[in-house]
Amino acid sequence: MSKYWISATPDFNDYFLTYDGQIIEVSYDCDCESPRELENLSTFVTFTHQYNSPDECPFGNSWTDVMEYFNVESIGELAAAMDNAGYIVAPVSIYEHGARAFSVGQIGNSLASVSGMADRWDSYPAGFMYVKKEDIIKDYGELNSDALKKVQRNFECECREYHCWANGDCYGFTIYEKTGEEIDSSWGYIGASLEETGIDHNFGEVYCELGDFQSIEECFDANQEMLGIELMPQLTLSQRIILAKEESGKNNKTAESVNRSEIEME
Repeated sequence: MSKYWISATPDFNDYFLTYDGQIIEVSYDCDCESPRELENLSTFVTFTHQYNSPDECPFGNSWTDVMEYFNVESIGELAAAMDNAGYIVAPVSIYEHGARAFSVGQIGNSLASVSGMADRWDSYPAGFMYVKKEDIIKDYGELNSDALKKVQRNFECECREYHCWANGDCYGFTIYEKTGEEIDSSWGYIGASLEETGIDHNFGEVYCELGDFQSIEECFDANQEMLGIELMPQLTLSQRIILAKEESGKNNKTAESVNRSEIEME
């Protein structure tokens, strides 16, 4: 399945055509709520002068405050101190080069590390994500390697979602019939593609991208020929196998007919 990236801005929408013959308008959502306002496994904190922390930190408002809280003298000692205090913790780094990229490292790594960043020159340790061990034991029954893998995956998903939100990858969609009639719409999706946002779960499989336009009217005007075609319905695997067998049978019959004609001519 193709991956359809979203490039909608406040001025232009992305348009897609589905196999069902519907037009999907994907628009920029400037009022999208921060994913940290929703229920999350982790507490996600950063300490930078440029940006607000995703979540409020109960240990203080700076690295210095947190070090004093856990009675350590360096950021590098914090992971072990928090582990001893009953927390599962992973470092968060920010990479700044035009946009800002948030990345979470592995559980147990030093909070002074910038793991996961391709260019360490523009990266710096910005904070951490953590969860109480007792909460994980309550949810998973015990704190073993499988539970830690699930926590790590949750950290990565939550960090990625916040990264997309903070960089403006927030969208909504409207579904239109080919007649121009609006069928449905929804907002508050976060991610860089139809698949990552989950927008594609709301309609049939995408046939093609129609382009970027300021309005549905412009999209119709620019794609009159495309929107006038009758789309072949997307076949399931079993339907394709049956079709292939039928085609194979036709070819075999044609070959037999040709052979008989050649024999008669001889």
